Amino acid sequence: LWPRASLVVGVAVAEAIAEQTGVDVRLKWPNDLLVRHEGAWRKAGGILCERYDRSGSGSASNGAGAPAPLWIAGIGIDTSIARGDFPALLREHVASLSWIVDAPDRHNLAVATATAVRRSVERWQQRGGQLDTARLRERMVFIGNVVSLDHGDGKAAETVQLLDIADNGGLLVRRGATDVVVQPLQIVAAETQPPWQAPPRLAREPA
Repeated sequence: LWPRASLVVGVAVAEAIAEQTGVDVRLKWPNDLLVRHEGAWRKAGGILCERYDRSGSGSASNGAGAPAPLWIAGIGIDTSIARGDFPALLREHVASLSWIVDAPDRHNLAVATATAVRRSVERWQQRGGQLDTARLRERMVFIGNVVSLDHGDGKAAETVQLLDIADNGGLLVRRGATDVVVQPLQIVAAETQPPWQAPPRLAREPA
């Protein structure tokens, strides 16, 4: 179900934030929430979906009576973090909603987000697991841009043109003269104005 689960949750969260705050929130495939601040796209939240298998076997079971696996969505939204509270390396890559509008009421935002996610998942189930690509397209950032993709294989990022979101949740890209659907690990850069780059990963401090 990855990356479809992240996309279903992500688009709902982006819509809920926009409705509650008026901030234009976009979804960077597959699970980052971006806002426009000081003329650039910055990360203001993210989604992490993980599957939990309740059978205890470590893998899904199709046997009769086997408990259905759960998908757990962790949602993070930067509502009111001060610029100085971010590590120096991240300050030009991230933003809080309070930098753009008055800090939203976190309780109301949480309720609105949870409600939007529930409805989004219900619609997804009613569609038989098919993504609402038109809805995603309205919130997806970087469509039409040249982007760099990390395929998670240890090789250098691949540069392609992002054309669209595919029905299976992957990315339709133009690779040379060929249009293909890919499912990379993440988008790490985009040729926007100004150019966008993923926030650097911070080394973990020793325990």
